[in-house]
Amino acid sequence: MISVSVVVAVLVTIGLYSVVSYVGHRKSRNVLKLEIDRCQSLEKQLIDKQNFLRTIIQTEPECVKLLSSDGLVMDINPAGASLVDAGSTDELLGTCIYNVVVDEDKGQYRSLTERVFRGESGTLEFRIVSLKGHIRWMETHAVPMRDSNENIIALLGITRDITARKRAESDAQRHQCELARVCRMITVNEMATTLAHELNQPLCAIISYMESIKNLLERGEGVAFSSLTEISGKAACQAERAGKIIQRIRDFANTRESGMLSSHINILIQDVINICMAEARQRGVTVSMQFADDLPLVLADPIQIQQVVLNLMRNAIESMNDLRVEFGKLVVSTRLNQGGMVEVSVEDNGCGLSDTEALRVFTPFFTTKPHGMGMGLSISRTIVEAHGGHLCLESNLLRRGSTARFTLPIFDEALV
Repeated sequence: MISVSVVVAVLVTIGLYSVVSYVGHRKSRNVLKLEIDRCQSLEKQLIDKQNFLRTIIQTEPECVKLLSSDGLVMDINPAGASLVDAGSTDELLGTCIYNVVVDEDKGQYRSLTERVFRGESGTLEFRIVSLKGHIRWMETHAVPMRDSNENIIALLGITRDITARKRAESDAQRHQCELARVCRMITVNEMATTLAHELNQPLCAIISYMESIKNLLERGEGVAFSSLTEISGKAACQAERAGKIIQRIRDFANTRESGMLSSHINILIQDVINICMAEARQRGVTVSMQFADDLPLVLADPIQIQQVVLNLMRNAIESMNDLRVEFGKLVVSTRLNQGGMVEVSVEDNGCGLSDTEALRVFTPFFTTKPHGMGMGLSISRTIVEAHGGHLCLESNLLRRGSTARFTLPIFDEALV
């Protein structure tokens, strides 16, 4: 038989186990409850942050959108819908963003999307045609959006309307071109006397040759046909010379810009030298050229670059006007510099620049000429910088005079 003590021991053990189990169960329930409360708190914080972020995006004045790899709109805020004249964001969800991009810019937008889904980021200026037919300029900044495993799941783009900025840039460029044209007209007007003298030489020669032909014909018999042919040929050459002078002036004074063209800088400069040579001779200045051979083409507006060269050459000639030496010397040279850009320099042995003048020489309306406007160098620098180059003017260190230099990027077909 089982003794009473054994039974009591068993009952006590069972009781203790029950107590321990009960205490452990209550403790587990408390731990579980705490964990549930913590998870619920984290979930609430996450929801609050999502709502906060959603509120920011929805009220953001610029377009915020998510695009798939094929350009489908996954999400977009009201500002984005407003940019394309949509009534609501629902009208755009699931549609292709390329539908509103103009045909000329679709390729660039697709290229940007492909780069983003390869892990890159980028910026693009492009045009859209809104749902109501309005053409607008846009600028978008795009970055990849990743999930927790670092997989790219969407393109995140922030886009703003830059139509007003583009219009202002266009107006400024148009005003700059108009100002440059006016300065060209002023330059031609200032050179009118010299150009008239240059044109007068072939015209006088033509008159002289025609008088000779007339005298020969008045003699009647015995006039050699070969003599008439020779004299008339000389007259024709002078007429051609006069025509070229007029054509150069007309081309330079053209009211329309020629646009950006692949150009050989040496040819552009040679045409300017032909225009400026008469004034140089009249002022006793010798002009020499040091052109580098086999220079690459530059992408430039020929009329504007010729305006820069003419302005620099005339400034140099005028700086030598009061020289007390027998001859003024002007050297125009071209080369390919170490930076891979075509460099043009105009060097003179004139009066040079003072330190004060060097600091202010490109300031609009600053001039050292008695009747100058002070706009030539300022416009020239603007033109060169618009071409992606740089213009500087400095005194020669080891000899008298100054040197103006400007650079132009070489022509790259890939950028056209």
